Amino acid sequence: MAGESLANLLAYHLLVPQRWFADDAPHLDYNLLELKKRYKTASHEVIAWRFLDLPSPSIVTIIDNEHIYRRRSNAWPTHRHLEPAEQECQHYVHYYSRPKVVQKDQWTVHGWPVHQPDWKREILRSVVSEE
Repeated sequence: MAGESLANLLAYHLLVPQRWFADDAPHLDYNLLELKKRYKTASHEVIAWRFLDLPSPSIVTIIDNEHIYRRRSNAWPTHRHLEPAEQECQHYVHYYSRPKVVQKDQWTVHGWPVHQPDWKREILRSVVSEE
């Protein structure tokens, strides 16, 4: 992950070990909230970034107070804007404070709320079908 310090990368790998995570993520259908129960000491964001270390191609987007904070992919170039399916998922998660899955066009988007009383973060994991 370009731009990450060596210390951060080491911490990510210590908090969310690849060997366990590679089995847990697909087994739990990449559900960030379920994975957080397993990796209690890791933040939601750290767990989400670890999705990009898995062979399954995906895009991870962190949205803070309705602004894209970071967006990365392990397979495709990414743009700074959300695709329609991602927008739909993010709006639902932001408004209802509940996880959501949106399947639209070639996209499958999982969204999770990480909300505090005065601050809202949504995390999206997006996958594009290659059909």
